[in-house]
Amino acid sequence: MTQHDYSAHTDWRSRSWSKTLVQEREMPKPALTYLTRRGNVYWFRMAVPSDLVERLGRREVKASLGTSSLAAARQRCQHLGSAVLQFIARIRSMPELSQETIKRLARRYFEQQLRSTEDLAYRIPSDPDIDQAFEAQDSLDEADRLRKSLAQRRYDAITKGVAAEVLTTEGLARKGLPLEDFDRLCLAVLRARIEAHRIYAAKLCGHYDDIAARDPLFAGLDSTEMPTLPGMPQELFARSIAFLIEKFLEMKRQSWALKTRLDNKTILDLFAEVVDAKTPIDAIGNFTLHRSVE
Repeated sequence: MTQHDYSAHTDWRSRSWSKTLVQEREMPKPALTYLTRRGNVYWFRMAVPSDLVERLGRREVKASLGTSSLAAARQRCQHLGSAVLQFIARIRSMPELSQETIKRLARRYFEQQLRSTEDLAYRIPSDPDIDQAFEAQDSLDEADRLRKSLAQRRYDAITKGVAAEVLTTEGLARKGLPLEDFDRLCLAVLRARIEAHRIYAAKLCGHYDDIAARDPLFAGLDSTEMPTLPGMPQELFARSIAFLIEKFLEMKRQSWALKTRLDNKTILDLFAEVVDAKTPIDAIGNFTLHRSVE
């Protein structure tokens, strides 16, 4: 390489390096704009984009960076800011489950439960093997248990299975949905189950003046259809494992002690998680049963 060539080569490398350095210096570092100080400790604080506030249920993201060192705070803020920005980009690319959609799905499920309670309340008085008072009290006890789960935001396999099943009516699936969206849908489904149990007990006790929905989510919905007559075809094959488990436990309430029912419910919840609670009953075969046993 000649002296001229070497000089040109080094000049090119120098210009290239200088250009890269300038680009790096000019590159925006938005994460650092979220750095703030509270007392002696640095904090990360970022406003949630307005179009995602309802979806994420908060207006800002803030967290202590756990240091009073500016250098350390800048580094942590950069990492945290990049992670949050990536998360926001991922949320925007996910299908959205609006509050209106959740409300519509929950109300539709609640209407189905009302029809079911009407049918049971119509049939049970004529069944000599069922203690109607016990059945009513047991339904109230179940509603109380579900309220405790609601307060703790804990959802059993039946609630999750129903939520996954109702999503399919909108052409959606649980996979790919933000966790917060599915959680809000589970919450709405659980509220529907609680109201359905309370109304069912009221019907069994003859308190038809107390069967209007108390939960504002279901305001205006009541059971107006007459129960199906014995022998009328039922769409059983469209029912899911979650539906079957719930109805089976209801059927066994009178004959099982509380501990027996809870033990069986735990086993059935595990079964629902293994085979997928939204699976149609007619799709269960020997292979599925063997897989659940394994």
